[in-house]
Amino acid sequence: MSKSIFFSYRRSQFLAAQLMLSWVKNERGPYATFIDVDDIKKGESWADRIQSELLRCSGVILIIDNEWQPAKTTGSSSEEPGLDLSDWMSRELFIAHVLRRQILPVYLSDAVPTDLQLPNELAFLRQLQHVNIRSNETLREQFEAEILPWIQALPHSPYFADALDGVEMVKAILKNLHQSLKWLWQFLMAVALVNAFRCVGEGIPGTMTTTESLVGTTLALLSFIGCFIRFYLGDSRYLDLSYLETTYERGLESEIHKFSPTKRLMDVVLLLSIGGVFFVMSGFLTQITQYLFGFVILMLVNVFWLVVQLVWRQVRDGRSDYGTTNTASPLTGGMKADDPLRIWVVNNVISMLLVMIAITLGWPIVGLIITLVNSVFDFYYTWPYYFPSLIKIRDAQVP
Repeated sequence: MSKSIFFSYRRSQFLAAQLMLSWVKNERGPYATFIDVDDIKKGESWADRIQSELLRCSGVILIIDNEWQPAKTTGSSSEEPGLDLSDWMSRELFIAHVLRRQILPVYLSDAVPTDLQLPNELAFLRQLQHVNIRSNETLREQFEAEILPWIQALPHSPYFADALDGVEMVKAILKNLHQSLKWLWQFLMAVALVNAFRCVGEGIPGTMTTTESLVGTTLALLSFIGCFIRFYLGDSRYLDLSYLETTYERGLESEIHKFSPTKRLMDVVLLLSIGGVFFVMSGFLTQITQYLFGFVILMLVNVFWLVVQLVWRQVRDGRSDYGTTNTASPLTGGMKADDPLRIWVVNNVISMLLVMIAITLGWPIVGLIITLVNSVFDFYYTWPYYFPSLIKIRDAQVP
């Protein structure tokens, strides 16, 4: 983190300001500087930039000579003259004081303002320890002896000054949330996958003594891997879209207003519940009927969360001034945001019912085949969601 120094001056003090600025830049250390004539670009709002720099600065060096005179309002017969905010140097000092920034008055040729020269809002200047530059010849000497130690003792700029602004901070927060949830999801699924292969490995010499049991376990493993891949990809894409990608497509302001602690908590519970069911399923790959019951539970949990997501989006969009999120996007392969969710609900409900019928009729192999078909249908109809075209995203100019 750096220490940012804001130079406040009038044009008559420009030479002294430029000299001190150059000396600060020549110093080794985490120093950043701001002076309006050098740092405000053509076409940039100087008012916004000055207020932004005051917000992020560590301290203000105020340069005053005998020609400095803060502007005052005329006031009425019953009011004393006050601060004239159209005078930007006075406004800079007032804002810096309100923000509790450290201010170092540097008086050239003993140009200390009197109480009568200062409006009430700037009377605090009289209470500040200052540097009195005796002559131009002593400017460099006094800078090194008095001003530079003050700069070195300044606190670092506020975090958001280096972070660097509110927009970047929000993006960083979303990215950190995304990474924490992604790591949680990867850990849960990795544990389930390892447990699945451990279960099959331990079951080979004990339970798979017939061709039927060998075929059943093989189909169960294929079914588990198919479910594993599509859920891993699906929820990973969901996290990417929710916390990273749509922020850049729809605009950060929209995402901020549609984001909430409830959504974050819901995502954590969603990942834990799905990951937990996968772990339970992975322990029954050699017990086909139990595995099929696990598949039914997985479909029930998944359908529940899909319906919650659909309802949540409709309620959220209805309360928002930023429009619907159910729009086609290259990030979802040209599909509307809700289309994959509806496809998954229909596919999973039908598969769940068919598997329950197969279990009731005592046809476990048929039940396993239904679970495989469920994964095939899932990939076939929502492939663009899992693997959106990077070329289309680029051509749509999504950052």
